[in-house]
Amino acid sequence: MKNKKSVFLFLMAAMLGIYFGQADIFGVMQSLLILFFIGFIGFIALISGLFNNNSRVIKISGLMILLAITSCISTSSTNFIKITAKNNTAEQIILDLAHYKDLHGSYPNDLQAIGYEVDVFSYRTDSATSEFRLMYLVDGWHFRDYSSKTENWREGD
Repeated sequence: MKNKKSVFLFLMAAMLGIYFGQADIFGVMQSLLILFFIGFIGFIALISGLFNNNSRVIKISGLMILLAITSCISTSSTNFIKITAKNNTAEQIILDLAHYKDLHGSYPNDLQAIGYEVDVFSYRTDSATSEFRLMYLVDGWHFRDYSSKTENWREGD
């Protein structure tokens, strides 16, 4: 029965980390800070249990540290996957815009013309629709801005 409880707690810590990883950069930072403090409290309890030779405190504190580390790893991994997916989508949009221009001679007026929603990406064209800019927030703080004129990304915060 103890083994099932440990597996359940481990899975809950991983799911908590995945949930935290869906937040923007501020949410991820807050989540990691909370998990760091949980791990720190577990570390203090572990040291206390070692000095007092209390095996129950050592087991509980070790479990706290393990769960905090598991949540931190899954939070970071989920956030990385989310950012990578957004970057890949932006690159695909650029390819689709180039294909659209090859077919129609100019870029579309909006991203919906090539099948993308506009809630994540900001898209602007010049008056002749011969150039475009694509911008999006990477993680709530940092942005990426692509110019078809220079064919380069500009990144900042």
